[in-house]
Amino acid sequence: MAKNSKDYEPAIEAFNKALTEHWNQDTLKKLNDAVRAKKDLEQQNFYDPSPADEEREKGEVQFHTKIKAPDLELHRFVQV
Repeated sequence: MAKNSKDYEPAIEAFNKALTEHWNQDTLKKLNDAVRAKKDLEQQNFYDPSPADEEREKGEVQFHTKIKAPDLELHRFVQV
């Protein structure tokens, strides 16, 4: 399995060249599979959930610290 989407480029070029010389259904299927695999790998590399998780955790910490301070002040006023 290729680790980078650029690993599929030589294969795609070779399949395209093979199809121009002699059209074959098997070669066309392999070309389509290579293009699809390259596209899937690019999409997987594009989405990296770790930065989103870090920002979500930072936001939760900030949200909870902002909520706690007004709640404490509200309880002071209610008890007085």
